Amino acid sequence: MKGGRVLRMRLNPEDVMSCIDIVQRSNITLSAASLDTVCRLALSGLLEAARIAGTVPRRDGFEYEQMISKYIGARQQGKLIALATVEDEEARRRAFDDTRAVVPVTHASFNAEDEFDKLIIKKGRLLVRSQELDFKYKADPENMSDEEQQERIRLHNELKRVEEQLR
Repeated sequence: MKGGRVLRMRLNPEDVMSCIDIVQRSNITLSAASLDTVCRLALSGLLEAARIAGTVPRRDGFEYEQMISKYIGARQQGKLIALATVEDEEARRRAFDDTRAVVPVTHASFNAEDEFDKLIIKKGRLLVRSQELDFKYKADPENMSDEEQQERIRLHNELKRVEEQLR
């Protein structure tokens, strides 16, 4: 699935012709491009030029939902929440699958497999959230709140404790 939003908009003829001019002057060869594609490419090019010039900031995407929330209706917000939930579950499943492959299936210090499975699931959840916070810390440390920084440290410490229990 591609990121972004599908928008529906009406452009006046002058803007459409300008979009075609921009794409043609950019020497982009489009043999069978739709008018939508031409306008999207022109807008993308102009926005990138504005980012390079410093007219608009280059964003990492952490504030995306907050920024668009006032422009989309409740129905769309519900879809975003549902999509975020599905993506979270997929990330948890991937983390669980990854930890299953890394951690041995049996260990002498555990009598019940249930306890082992609970630790594996806990480790997967800790990994997903700590990776999210690590990414945000590396990509945009100025936008990281004190609470997120404390959570990041707490998660790393808790992850170490869980890994020690799994040994």
